[in-house]
Amino acid sequence: AMNDLADVAAEFRARHGRRLRVATKYTHLTTDFFGRHGADDCELVQSFGATEGAPGSGAAEAIVDITSTGATLAANNLRIPEDGVILKSEAQLAASLKADWSDKARAAAKFILTRLEAYQIAKKQIKITLRSSPGMLSPKLKPQKEIKELKKEYDAKLVDMFTGSSDQGSSYTFVLPTNQQAAFMDDMISNQLFEIGEVSKPDFLYFQRCEMLERLLGRLV
Repeated sequence: AMNDLADVAAEFRARHGRRLRVATKYTHLTTDFFGRHGADDCELVQSFGATEGAPGSGAAEAIVDITSTGATLAANNLRIPEDGVILKSEAQLAASLKADWSDKARAAAKFILTRLEAYQIAKKQIKITLRSSPGMLSPKLKPQKEIKELKKEYDAKLVDMFTGSSDQGSSYTFVLPTNQQAAFMDDMISNQLFEIGEVSKPDFLYFQRCEMLERLLGRLV
């Protein structure tokens, strides 16, 4: 915890005869944050490159840096103290409603927003494909009935369907909320509606409608 940093820094100085070094690009934020936690006996080292590599190279004993998933920190055997987050931030996309939105500008907005919305949708969805081998009658789903019930109960959207002859087999592909996966598959297994079930995580899920784009275009003057 940050409350222990002052003691660690003092012990480090007593043992090594120098102050504990902290590599960072954010000297002002770090100075203020450390000061609030009484960790003044540290030496800030200006970082101009990959800050996470400073401890491994011997340039510093600790770092202050930005992180998203924490994977890079873990790869360098670093961890964040429980109360060691200085601030949280996020990127925001802003559009001027009074700008001259030419056809080219609108096309660019469509390209960006459809991709962004597809990414955000995919983060909360999974894709499940139910397959049957040749000669097997299932999946025995009927679009007019069972698929509508799946949509109502699990918010499962049918995105692809192949119903071949008895020697070709069949397949149904759905996308549905991640938290519905277990209940959906339990239902399919209990009713013997497939032979093989494949679950995957899509990176992007595009639909014909893009609500982000519609909201923007609806507000343009």
